[in-house]
Amino acid sequence: MLFTLGALVLLAAAALVAWRPELVLGRQEPVVRSVYIFPPAAAQAGAAWRLTGQWRAPGKQDRDEPLWAVEFKPVPDWEAPAPVLIAQGERGVEVRGTYQPAPFTREPPLKVAGSVVLADAAVEWARLALVRSGAGEVRRLPGLVPESTEVEGAFFAEKVRRSIEVRAVGTEAGLTALMSRACAMAISSRPLTAAQESSEGLQSRMVGQDALAVLVAPDNPVRIVDMETLRGIFSGRIQRWSEVGGPDIPIVVVALEPNFGTHRLFQEMVLGDLPLTGAARKAPTPAAVDALVASTPGAIGYTSLPLSKQAALVALRTEPGQTPVVPSGASVRDGSYPLVRSLFVVWRKEAPPSELLQAIFSSEGKRILERFGFLLPPN
Repeated sequence: MLFTLGALVLLAAAALVAWRPELVLGRQEPVVRSVYIFPPAAAQAGAAWRLTGQWRAPGKQDRDEPLWAVEFKPVPDWEAPAPVLIAQGERGVEVRGTYQPAPFTREPPLKVAGSVVLADAAVEWARLALVRSGAGEVRRLPGLVPESTEVEGAFFAEKVRRSIEVRAVGTEAGLTALMSRACAMAISSRPLTAAQESSEGLQSRMVGQDALAVLVAPDNPVRIVDMETLRGIFSGRIQRWSEVGGPDIPIVVVALEPNFGTHRLFQEMVLGDLPLTGAARKAPTPAAVDALVASTPGAIGYTSLPLSKQAALVALRTEPGQTPVVPSGASVRDGSYPLVRSLFVVWRKEAPPSELLQAIFSSEGKRILERFGFLLPPN
């Protein structure tokens, strides 16, 4: 009986230690024991809490306990509860915070369209612009149309959601959208024509430089080509690799659709007045060129240098006998690589997207462009 009674006492003591250890072991209970957030939908939207204390002066502290408050994180579409002040010296507090629905006003998005090559950088520029404008929370959402991404910022004080939509539709489609006022800014992988600047009232500014990289399948031994040979390959005059010192297999030309600025520039810089061979296989995007060339025996194509991941780079020389040059940051900077292009942002002169432009040309905006593998404009 005594053994049973002792065992019960020990069990009770163990339970008390587990429930209120500070009473038995002398440890101090935390200020906040638990915080409950209602309704569950607010918690799923990102509602959270934090414990904050009062500022204390430097030097020797008095014995008074600091004042604490539980603050609740603002989230879109919900009104956060007021902070809960905890009485001085109080511990083990249980706090309940109830969020109330507070729909935000959604403003029409500022639209950006154009170069697929610049689209990912443009999405990050959009995020930066919203943060610099005071957005408390920024999130990336799939756009309402194909090839589009929406970057949305929540402005809690105004209860407004502002967003920037980036559509990767190609340079030519982006410039067309800008001229028809379907977007506020175009991202372009080629310079404006004189007519676009004058008659259409467009203004542009260079953001960076890029190289048009010529790619071949990884098992192709032909890694050096002169510009005249390249012209013959893409026009269809040269149809087998054996004609240029390679294996006796057909040449498979991979190209882009005309709506891409990359294609238009390649046409001007390489083919000139010659048409592209009618046998060319068309890639849906500049990034797809790399994958298609890498997986197709005998293939050759062109794309932006930062997008070349799997296929092999070809060194180019302007004339036979000259030193071949591989596309790289160094050869773009010194001008030795023959296929270098500039990248631009374009807007209507009477309606510049000021906050977005400021973000693009800020020091952080320039770092974003470099992070995607492009070079900044020469000073």
